[in-house]
This record gives sequence, C-alpha cells and structure tokens, in this order.
Amino acid sequence: MPLTIARLEFRSRSDDDQGATTFHFQPTKPFGFSAGQHGLWYVPNGGIRPFTIASAPEDATIALGTTLASGSRIKRALAALTRGSTVRLAGPLSNFTLDPLATEVVMLAQGTAATPFRSILRHLALLSSRPQTTLIHVGTAHPFRGDTEPLATHAYCPGSREEFGDRVKASAVAQPEASFMIAGTVAFVKSTKALLQANGVQPTQVKAGPFIGWSGPRSAGSADVRNLTAANPTAH
Repeated sequence: MPLTIARLEFRSRSDDDQGATTFHFQPTKPFGFSAGQHGLWYVPNGGIRPFTIASAPEDATIALGTTLASGSRIKRALAALTRGSTVRLAGPLSNFTLDPLATEVVMLAQGTAATPFRSILRHLALLSSRPQTTLIHVGTAHPFRGDTEPLATHAYCPGSREEFGDRVKASAVAQPEASFMIAGTVAFVKSTKALLQANGVQPTQVKAGPFIGWSGPRSAGSADVRNLTAANPTAH
C-alpha cells in the first residue's frame, strides 16, 4: 500500500488490568493498511515515534496500543489527549504481515510487542476461513491479554524465559510446517530465531518484527527474555 500521511482525531482510550492503554482514533479520510503493520505517529507536544497499528483494517477506528509507565515525552502527550485532539500517522510501514498461504501460525510476543498480534488476531476473527493460531506471550505482565487470548486457537502466557523456551520448543516440534512470527526487542528476536532454528524451524518459516529502539519491559526478572539462548543451551 502507498505511504500516506493521515490526520486522526482522538476518540477514546481504554486501559487493561495488565498496564496497557489503547488509544482509539477516527481517521478523517480512509487509511489503508494490512494487519501487523506500523506507522510513524506524530503527537503534538510529544514528537514522532513508531507504533504498531493495533487495530484490524476492518475496525471502525485506528488504535495505538502502548504502556504509559515510562512517562516519556510522547507517553505524556498521549495521556493528555482529549476528545477531538488530532495526531498524524505516516504509513503503513513494514512487511510484518500474515502469510496468506499459512494454515498454522505461531505468534511469539514479548510484553507490549503483542500489538501486531492484536491487529492480526482481530483481522482473522472476521474471516470465514482462517489458520490455526498459537500465541505465546512472555512477560511478568501480559499487556492486551484480554484482547488477544480469546481470539487465538491456543494461547499461553509464560512468565519466565525458561517457560517461554519450553513453549517455543514444544510448538516447533508439534507444528513443524507452521509460520512463526516474532515481535519484541532486537535481542529477543535474535535469541528466539536461534531457538527456533535449533529446533528444526527453517529461516524461511520465520518473520521478525523487531521493535527498534525499545529496550524491553522495565520490570525485573525474565520478562524481556534477552538471554533466552543462555537459558536454553539447545538454541546454539
């Protein structure tokens, strides 16, 4: 789809019990995109930053999903939006989209990087024929869980890198022909790719959506899964 700069009017926000906030916007003109893509968002007094388009293309509004805990400039600007406030969205960007021929899709998400899968799962829910989906979402909290878990064929929410690694290996063995999609920090994507390949998944089966510039969840522990290969020696 061609790159477009869209004007969006803020309509509402919703907060979940896992610390995530979803902002809903009404485009002033039609804005086309594919589920899983992102764009560059300009928020007045907040600057420009890439965010996933967390809604499905079929939804009436365009959604931006994030957490506000960091208190960054753009997060403060988002939190200050009032109904009718306008933002700009340049996009769509990336090819982190569903393989139309896939009959099985395994979605591997880290923390707030579940947003592309929120978009994809909402899109698939509207189709009469859709692939079997497995969502493995790792973190000490699971943002957007209420939006994603009910829509996946199978959903798991491990809280540690060890449990995540076990789930990934089990899926690689049980679904050797599946399409695997990974969304998270650059380090998370790299280590998860290595784990998949160590368990027989071919590089051509893997799509990666690294969140460039994101350092991962702030909470302590294993939510960011940065060193997944160290915890799972078979990944080498």
